Amino acid sequence: MTKKKIFSTAICCLLLSAASANAGDARNFAMVSGYWADQSINDIETENKFAPPGTDIVFNDGWGIQGRVGRWIDNTVAVEGMVEYTKFKADNIPGLKDDFELINAMAMARIAFWRQPSLTPYFASGLGLMDVYEDIDLNGATCSTRHFGVSSRLALGMDYYLMNNVSLNLEGAYTGGIGGINRVRFFSVGLGAAYHF
Repeated sequence: MTKKKIFSTAICCLLLSAASANAGDARNFAMVSGYWADQSINDIETENKFAPPGTDIVFNDGWGIQGRVGRWIDNTVAVEGMVEYTKFKADNIPGLKDDFELINAMAMARIAFWRQPSLTPYFASGLGLMDVYEDIDLNGATCSTRHFGVSSRLALGMDYYLMNNVSLNLEGAYTGGIGGINRVRFFSVGLGAAYHF
């Protein structure tokens, strides 16, 4: 099963879980968003695999998509589960094609600064598990690696309500790997839409 199929299955499970919840409970929410990612990946590990000495491999900024399901447990604190897929590429050297992909699944807590009918700004943080896959092709020489590890995330965002049960979400976040995947770090800015039920 490919990473995209795994991600699609996870999103479907999240949405089905949301649909099975009590529709009369407006504390629940489900959200889908897309984001731009400014990478800060440690390139040395990639360069050491088989690139010539002095080679400077540079990853481009990437993109990602994510899905979430959550619940406000009171007027200030919410808990949520998130699955996201992010992709970066490096092609700054002739003959190089380097695809760097990750799937990140997290449990997070969200704390609202205030909750008003039209606007809810918040701070969020969480821990999760990250699957990092890199596929390198340099002039026909190939190398593929996969690493798993713990991930962390800090975010500031806001929900702007278009109506009682529909909101737009704007969020800036910093995501980083821990331990064996600590080379993975990126800042993201995302725009999404949420349904509250």
